[in-house]
Amino acid sequence: LNNEAFIMNTLRSRGFGVVYSRSRIGEWEKRNRCPENDRLCEEAVWLTQNMLLGPRRDMDQIAEAVGKIAEYAGELGRG
Repeated sequence: LNNEAFIMNTLRSRGFGVVYSRSRIGEWEKRNRCPENDRLCEEAVWLTQNMLLGPRRDMDQIAEAVGKIAEYAGELGRG
């Protein structure tokens, strides 16, 4: 999340520059680097809440899809 353009634009905005020094903002950026979290976000399967509100049949299809992802994870990682 800390790599998102909107966060970087906010941190480098004039308003933040008035309140925080460049060094303080730079320190925040360093403290909030989370490469493993960034990797996890890129590789994760994201399901929105409304996807889980359907009937049992939908849940079964979601579970089947996640199972297929797990089954072929090695091949997907090489792709």
